[in-house]
Amino acid sequence: MRSSHSNGLLICAALLSALLCFASCKKTDAPKPQSSPATNAELSQTEQVYESQDGWSVHYHENTIKCNASNAHAVKFIDTTSKDNNNYIQISYISNKQPEEVLAEITSVWGNEMNVNRSQNYFPGTKDKWAYWRVLDEKTEDRQTVKTAVAAEYNDGVLLLESVEHKSGNETQDTALSDTFSNLINSISYKDFKPQTIYDYVPGTYLPETPDIIESISLNKDYTGTLVFKDKTVNVLWGSIELSASDGTTYEYTIEGDNLMLNYNDQWISLSKSTPNPQAKSLPPYQYPGNDPIHKAIADYLTHEIAKNFDPSDVCIPSMTIIATDTTNPDDTLAWGDYWVFNYKLDQNTLLTESGGSHPGLIHLKKSDESYTVTSMDLVADGSDNLQSAKKIFGDKYDDFHKINSSQDEREKVRRQFISDYVKSNNLPITKVKDFGWDPVDLP
Repeated sequence: MRSSHSNGLLICAALLSALLCFASCKKTDAPKPQSSPATNAELSQTEQVYESQDGWSVHYHENTIKCNASNAHAVKFIDTTSKDNNNYIQISYISNKQPEEVLAEITSVWGNEMNVNRSQNYFPGTKDKWAYWRVLDEKTEDRQTVKTAVAAEYNDGVLLLESVEHKSGNETQDTALSDTFSNLINSISYKDFKPQTIYDYVPGTYLPETPDIIESISLNKDYTGTLVFKDKTVNVLWGSIELSASDGTTYEYTIEGDNLMLNYNDQWISLSKSTPNPQAKSLPPYQYPGNDPIHKAIADYLTHEIAKNFDPSDVCIPSMTIIATDTTNPDDTLAWGDYWVFNYKLDQNTLLTESGGSHPGLIHLKKSDESYTVTSMDLVADGSDNLQSAKKIFGDKYDDFHKINSSQDEREKVRRQFISDYVKSNNLPITKVKDFGWDPVDLP
């Protein structure tokens, strides 16, 4: 997420001078006028950035939000357009507690706990940090109040986001309030959101004794995964107790040691974690064998950065189809594509697929002399936002992307070619690749 540069310190009206040691509110540079110069000029004068000593920051506008820091680790953003100033967002850092412990304290104060909706998903501003969500929607004769609390493991403590919205019944006012809060939450960014450790034991590939119903379950470090049935593969997000598919189906599960139990149609299926074979012959790391500098940079990024989200094995080999590139700006070269990573374990002359996944999107690169370095990636969203996100990222290139991404035969052809190129460039005696539950396939 890109943040604006500050050009001076402005003290939030609600802050006492003693609080300057841990937080500041800064004016951002004025954006360039687009369709409405007057409106943008006005926004540039009111936009602020709150930077917490706990490593997070948000943008807000002081004409609609008052910044009120109550202590070194908690700040409240109060909507000033409502009559009683009782709509707010509060962000807090809490040490020496767990996320669910913090949420239990909050919902007990809310009361009416039977009506609290409990769920799990990514924490705002992240695509790989898991959080627990609690929502209470209370309705009376004259008003509706929505209380939300989201907590995540964050840098040896808990980061907590709370919001309270009192709906007035006036659609215009309620929409404006929701937009104000959404914009603030969507602007959150972090200096260093360290890897979460609470579920380090979960990621891996789990296999059943007999693949009668389920062939494998792969759970990745970024909380994505795949559930492979005999007749289909389902992309999932995993939390502490459920796998959630993009169609809304949930699968209860539990893990003890290396054993995973999954509830499928009220039948508990037992699977065991697959571990890399310590006797397997050492394989050289993947290096792009071609001469194209953009392909090489992207291949390095996939195998060194994206691959961190998956359980490692003997070798990681990418697979990619670049849909289009734009090299007009050497500081921001663009490459739209269908990008994959796969981890393989060596078994005699065959590579066994252990883990991996799809990461389509737009990759940004910077040119230096004749080489490129990946600077960032706009990743297509998972779940219900997938289609909208893909169309937004690929734009007029979406049809070309969909043609490639939706064709399993074409994807497999590209994947096997990448494996074959790796084998040939390293003079390896590997002739086949095998996915779990399927027969080995000869490499081209």
